[in-house]
Amino acid sequence: MVRARTPRRSANWWARDRCDGPVLASMPLPDPAHSPRRFQLDAKLPARTGEHGLCLIYTAPINGALYALERVSLLATP
Repeated sequence: MVRARTPRRSANWWARDRCDGPVLASMPLPDPAHSPRRFQLDAKLPARTGEHGLCLIYTAPINGALYALERVSLLATP
């Protein structure tokens, strides 16, 4: 189980190589009461070689708004 690490049980995303692996990136999600319905999240992942999976996990309160992914893009940077 993953628990929120920010105040007020706000939502967070974690990116992992495997769902039971170490956290590669973590970012807070905006408060749905004060943010647009669609928004972009950007996170830098550590450089990796070879083939890897990507497990995205989020935490949020069980009451109120829920989050969903429309698209995930991985972009190479120089």
